[in-house]
This record gives sequence, C-alpha cells and structure tokens, in this order.
Amino acid sequence: MAGTKRTRSKRAKKIKQVTAEVVEEQPELGDNGLVEDQQNNAELQSAQEELHREDEEELDREVEEEPEGEIELSEHDEAGAERSRKRQRGPTRMKDIAKDPNNKIRVQFTFSGDPYGSGSVKLSSYLGLLVREHVPVTLTSWTKLSEAMKTVLWKSVHARFELDEDYQRKAVLKQCGCLWRSSKSRLATQILEATNNQQRMNLRPKNVSPIDWRKFVKLKTSQEFKAVSDSYKERRRKQIPHTCSRKGMVRLAEEMKCVSENPSEVTRLKVWVKSRTRKDGTPVNTNAADKMKKAAEMVHSDTPNSATNEGEDTLTQLLGPDNPGRMRVMGRNMTKTKLACFEVKHKCMIEMQQKQFHLQQKVNELQEEIANMKNQREEPEVGENSAAKISLDYDSIEVIFIHIQREETDI
Repeated sequence: MAGTKRTRSKRAKKIKQVTAEVVEEQPELGDNGLVEDQQNNAELQSAQEELHREDEEELDREVEEEPEGEIELSEHDEAGAERSRKRQRGPTRMKDIAKDPNNKIRVQFTFSGDPYGSGSVKLSSYLGLLVREHVPVTLTSWTKLSEAMKTVLWKSVHARFELDEDYQRKAVLKQCGCLWRSSKSRLATQILEATNNQQRMNLRPKNVSPIDWRKFVKLKTSQEFKAVSDSYKERRRKQIPHTCSRKGMVRLAEEMKCVSENPSEVTRLKVWVKSRTRKDGTPVNTNAADKMKKAAEMVHSDTPNSATNEGEDTLTQLLGPDNPGRMRVMGRNMTKTKLACFEVKHKCMIEMQQKQFHLQQKVNELQEEIANMKNQREEPEVGENSAAKISLDYDSIEVIFIHIQREETDI
C-alpha cells in the first residue's frame, strides 16, 4: 500500500509538471492565439489521459497480485470450525502408481467395452487425478478439449496400464470426461457454499490463472447458473439414490455374475434392486421399498419372453421406458442399438470359441491315432490287406486334416 501511495503522488506531481510546462510555453495572444491555446489544451488532456491509463494498469496488476493465503481465524473461530468440521476423504494422489513398462496394471473390460475388476478401480482413481491436473475447469465443454491434450492424457494412461486397443482408448477418454464434469460440479458447489471472496480465491486450482478464476466464479454465482442448478436439483430429488458409491453399475453387475452360479440370471432388475439396497438389507428409502415390492410381484407373474428383451424387461415395466440415448444399469452412454450390436458380436465370439475348442479336440484325437499307428508299424503285418489298410488309414487322416484346415480358415 505504501508503494501504491508513492506511485500515485509521483503521478500527481507529473501531471502538475506537464501543466506548468504547457502554461509556460503559451505565447501572447495574437491573431492565432486562440488556435495555439486549443492545441495546448489538447496536449494537456492527452497527457492526463495517458497518466490515467497507466494508473488503471497499475491497479489491475495490484488486483492480480492479490494475496491468496488462508483466512486467519481467531482461537474461538478455530475451535468452532474444528468441532463442526466433518471428516471427509481428500483428493486422490495415487503416489503408488509409477511409470514402469515392466509392471503395468492389467484392466479387464466387459463385452460392451466398460472396465471392471480391481484394475479398473486404480484406473478410475488415476484418471480423476489426471484430469484435475491437466484439464482446467474453465473449459466450457469436454468436447472442446484439443486432440493434443487427449493424446497427452492417453499416453500417460498407456504408460501405466495394459491398454492397447482403440475401444479401450475411447472408453478411457469417455471416463475422463465424466470424472472432469464431476470434479467441476463439486468445485461449483464449494464456490456457492463459500461466504466471501477470499474463501472462493482459496479454492482456485493451480492450473487456472486468477483472471480466469474470477470469471469462472462470476459465472457460477450468477442468477442464470443458480436457476439452472436449482432445476437439476429438483430433478435429482425425484430420483431414487443408489448405494454403489464409486463402484458403479457395471462393476456391481460383474461382481454379481462372479458370485452367481448362473451368470445369465443376473438381470437388469436384480442389479437395480441390489444397487438400491443398503448393507443391512433395507431399501434406501420408502420409494425404493415400494418399487421393490412391486417388482417382486411382477417377477412372479412375469412371462419368460419379457426377460430376454432388454427394452421390454421387468425393469422397464417397473420404472417406465428408458430415456433416449441411455439405458439404466448398463454403464455410460449405452443405447438399445449399441447393446444389440454388442450382443450379436458377443454371441459370434462365443460360437467361434466353441468351434475352435471342438476343432482342437479333433486335432488331439488325430494325433493320438497317428501315435497308435506308428506303434503298430513297428510290428508290421504280412499280407496285401494289411498294406492296403494302412494306406487307407493314411488317406482318411489326410482328408480329415484338409477338412480341419478349411474350417480354421473360415474362422
């Protein structure tokens, strides 16, 4: 503040000096005295405007260099804050994941391209940390993220996880977008809960400049944003909350399939009921309890064909048709068209694996027969019939091998 006062006093002296110089240089009024006086006044005004502009720039620099330290609290306030503070988990750091090409983490994927298993948990935590550090919250939309930044994110993930396929890259970037939007939403909530500007400035991420952060705070505290936020909060109140936390529906469904004796019996309805049930077996609220009771009645009176069609199963009859562009309990951005394509592909893959298994069994049987024939040739039989029998066996084996090779090429 002392430096600012000295700067302003110097500017005031400079303005007086410029004014005195202009007055001293004024000649006696003659025929052209009025014109010269107007020119001197214009020079004085331009000098004052220039100094005023420099003063505004100095103030802007002072605002940008505003201290961003923590708010100092008295002992009484600190004690009250300590009592009212709730224990919460902080942001994930993922310090145990190192860049080692010989020790990459393996991640399993479902037939629809969603990660699951223990590796997917570390992948999700690492992606959340990655987008918080590299993608600023001031970005208006994830679709406007540059391809260069997407490449940086993918290379960082590929260096630590066993991910090589193109569909895995798409799934990772899609999950990055969801995690980025979630972190941005949490930050907006903290901004709205802050009581003063200093607390909002303390929330500024390291990858956001003070100027951009002020614009972001101004946007999130505007009346237009609050109106949109309230409308989405009202929609969320009408929904039935789940108890999956970070696990998600895909991981929950895969865990239920691993525990079940018949994985095909794990339907969307069972996953939905499990996700709305607490650890003690009680529903999350009365609305969920009513839906579960109604679902149990529908299962007993359900036709066997309705459970096979995902678009007309018991869950759709219970909660109504799915919204366009998504399906309940089926992961991110799953649609009926995508699900139909994935199911056909999965069915073809299973048939090919079964066919390959049967061909491998035939090959093993033929190898055993050839080994037995070699053992028989050590004790040759005398006579023309025995030689004809051996040649016939060799011809039949050759025909079978040709048939197997054709089937393998078709696969």
